[in-house]
Amino acid sequence: IQVDIPIVADAKEAIEKLEKKGYHVCNQYNGFGTNENEFELYKGGEVVIDRLSETQVIALAALL
Repeated sequence: IQVDIPIVADAKEAIEKLEKKGYHVCNQYNGFGTNENEFELYKGGEVVIDRLSETQVIALAALL
């Protein structure tokens, strides 16, 4: 079985793809502010996955 997964060029493109699918990506909240290099993935106001790296956001955009 061959599965073709589209390649996503960068984080900005990945976030746009996820938003078109109803997800929202933002910086990880740490209780006092946000962490620049960590992200949270939301859908419908609920956190789906947190503590994501930029690479993981890009991978999720290709998989979801």
